[in-house]
Amino acid sequence: MNNQNLMKALMAPNSIAILGASSRPESIGGRPIKFLKAYGYQGAIYPINPKYETIQGLPCYRDISSIPQKADLLIIITKPDSILQAMQDAKARGIQAVMIITSGFSESGDDGKKLEAALINYANANDMLVMGPNCQGFVNFDKKVTATFTGALSRGNLQQGNICLISQSGAMSGMLYAMAVDLGIGFSYLISGGNESIVTTSHFIDYAVDDDKTDAICVYMEGVKDAPLLKAAAQKAIERDKPIVAMKVGKSEAGSKAASSHTGALASSDAIVDSFMQQSGILRVETTDDLFDAMKVFSNGKRAGGNRIGVVSISGGAGVVMADACDKYQMTLPKLSDETERELSANIPVFGSPHNPVDLTAQVLTAYEKFYHCIEAVAADDSVDAVVIFIGLLEHLKDNLLKAIEDLNGVTQKPILVTWLAATPEIKSWFYDKQIPLFEDSDRCIYGTSLLWRYTALKREVMQVSETGGAALAASVYEMYKGTNGFLNEWDSKHMVSSAGIMTDSPAVAHDTAALKELAGTLHYPVAVKVLSRSILHKSDIGGVILNVTDEASLLSAYTTILDNVEANGLTSAFEGVIVSSMLPKGTEMIVGIKKDPLLGTAVVLGMGGTMVEILKDSVMQLIPIDKRNALKMIDSLKSKKMLYGYRDITRKDINALAEIIVRVSDLCMARPDIQEMDINPVFVYDEGEGAVAIDALIKLEV
Repeated sequence: MNNQNLMKALMAPNSIAILGASSRPESIGGRPIKFLKAYGYQGAIYPINPKYETIQGLPCYRDISSIPQKADLLIIITKPDSILQAMQDAKARGIQAVMIITSGFSESGDDGKKLEAALINYANANDMLVMGPNCQGFVNFDKKVTATFTGALSRGNLQQGNICLISQSGAMSGMLYAMAVDLGIGFSYLISGGNESIVTTSHFIDYAVDDDKTDAICVYMEGVKDAPLLKAAAQKAIERDKPIVAMKVGKSEAGSKAASSHTGALASSDAIVDSFMQQSGILRVETTDDLFDAMKVFSNGKRAGGNRIGVVSISGGAGVVMADACDKYQMTLPKLSDETERELSANIPVFGSPHNPVDLTAQVLTAYEKFYHCIEAVAADDSVDAVVIFIGLLEHLKDNLLKAIEDLNGVTQKPILVTWLAATPEIKSWFYDKQIPLFEDSDRCIYGTSLLWRYTALKREVMQVSETGGAALAASVYEMYKGTNGFLNEWDSKHMVSSAGIMTDSPAVAHDTAALKELAGTLHYPVAVKVLSRSILHKSDIGGVILNVTDEASLLSAYTTILDNVEANGLTSAFEGVIVSSMLPKGTEMIVGIKKDPLLGTAVVLGMGGTMVEILKDSVMQLIPIDKRNALKMIDSLKSKKMLYGYRDITRKDINALAEIIVRVSDLCMARPDIQEMDINPVFVYDEGEGAVAIDALIKLEV
């Protein structure tokens, strides 16, 4: 059985066996049976428990081998140390899809980790698919498969729709579902995969993308497992216009080990996740409210072609509130065409306004024809990508208003979103049935509209064909220092980046005073003298840097001073000599480096350089490979980009040269996966057309 068929057996089983079934309907072992019966599952159900002859009105079987036919799915709710034997019994009975609700595995300590490892090894060796352990299960709303014990189903509502909700927290899955149901959102799947020992969130997303009943996928995410599959599934989702929206939690770096380079400290692991999602086409949101807003707008199926909103309101004050929200969420209120404004003026009183945001006044709402004509005129305007309608109270006019909104929604491809303050349950229910996004807060309504635009922009970006990277790297780069573990000294680091096509300050090395004297006559003063060492990473901290050395005598004195400082810090054994380079004119200082994530890969980090890197914390990152177009986008994403683009007396810098360094760092890391850390800091970026130079570099290799 291939993986696709295994996933179908898991997620759409025609028969289900439940090992550890209970006669108590409210127990964990009893709820799946209770729900399957209550919500109309049409397949066979085989409770397994040697203590009973019947359970909840169904024949009960002594063991897995006793069930009358092979089940598509086996749900296990027995003790952790019994699970492996249950897996073996399932295999003997021909069952290959298993869901383990039982906890007590990797989440509970070393013994649990060993049990889970044994389970994984057995499943992989026998081509079995395992959901869990320690999972709350799933609901397939179309097939009425309620393979879960979540208390959210105890409310008696199985609300079917087109949203797949996946949660990496079991408790959150039920709570999110219950809250979403109250907002009128319907689902194709509700999934919580527990420890994800074999079947991961990435597998569920991939399955949902292929599912005809699913139009959007919303995920409560705590971590990324199986990044390559997730990226492939996200690419497929983009191609099929199925938005994936993720609320990724766990942003802080608390407890993580900081890298040795400035870049590693500057870039958080969460920023790499952010980059991964952006590049994969996954729309990231921050809060549960954001996630619910996404469910509302993406269940409708309409998309916003741009960020231009036409606001139609019964209140001038509400229009101002929405205008502020548009600015907050990077949406715009375009000027409507003269023709549109003339049409509006013909239908609204003189104390209203035909200008966007349009103030209809409540008077217009008393007549269906006038209200419809106004909202239709705004929707038809070429400058508008989405229409937001603001209403409050007015339930006595609901028939006119709702009919006009429904009629407009039926004839325009543009999204129609409605804010209705103090809406009655009847009005809310109407919007839920029609799948027209309804909000009870104008700020949330504009935010929901912004999600439609963000998805469109993200989709366009992901579907753009990447340009080729930089020129081919020198053949020597692939072998340079190969097999080395640990940091390279500055000269070796600069040698490597220079071989990759990055301009450096062309340093020279002297390992002792004799070599330094020989070098002295060839130098162009003034020069910088720095300690050379693989172990002394932050040279300034121990007095290992002397600048503006102007002659041979000062050069030799600098050597002595640096050596004395090294000895004073107890680092004599780390001393390899000094590295000498010409003092170049100061440019705008930037930092270009990398941060590696064990699951997601290598990202290039760009930020303000020198000491400013620690103060401003202004950085952006992107996972490799990076082409010139995306390198320029990274630069444009910096908060301090005016330092590069020019501002008042600040001249424009060589943006293209900086972008080329980003591309070359990406190319170098693609060629040399053994590069664990890289820190080029500072990079001097000169005025436009004058280039950029790496002044210092640090590389760590690890085989």
